[in-house]
Amino acid sequence: MNNLLHPPSADPDPLAHQSRARTTPTIYLVLLFGALFMWAPFAITPEVDCREYPCPLWLRGVAFLLGALFGCGALLAIVRGMVWGGRLDSTTGEILWWHGAPGDREHRIPVAQISRIIVTHGDSVSLSLRDTEGRRVVLPAECVPPPIAEWAAEMGRRFPHIEIEIND
Repeated sequence: MNNLLHPPSADPDPLAHQSRARTTPTIYLVLLFGALFMWAPFAITPEVDCREYPCPLWLRGVAFLLGALFGCGALLAIVRGMVWGGRLDSTTGEILWWHGAPGDREHRIPVAQISRIIVTHGDSVSLSLRDTEGRRVVLPAECVPPPIAEWAAEMGRRFPHIEIEIND
């Protein structure tokens, strides 16, 4: 059963998070840049714009295809109503997360199986969960509320058996 819509409560859980493609500005920026890259090759006039440097036809085709790829991907996410997020189910002791179109299945991670949460800051923030045997447990970083380091710290406070490692 997919329970994507969670009614807001008076005291929201800091471990719960949900985003939608239709309300996320990043998706619209990707759509805009995709459209720009699709339009740009047609706006270039080689006789006028390519005097200082060559403008090969294949390069304009690559720009158009990249724009089409990103633009169509963003448009598809908006049209399909993509959603992603996660929450802690306190009754079952599991992290529930979802990533995809409405109706896709929820993934469940028993909290008892998580031994370590690793947050790494670099060019971007990455999240890694390890089970009791040291194997990686899949949980996309988009499915936890930002900032990820605070989410990890809250998980460590609620579940003392989980070791939290934050690398800067």
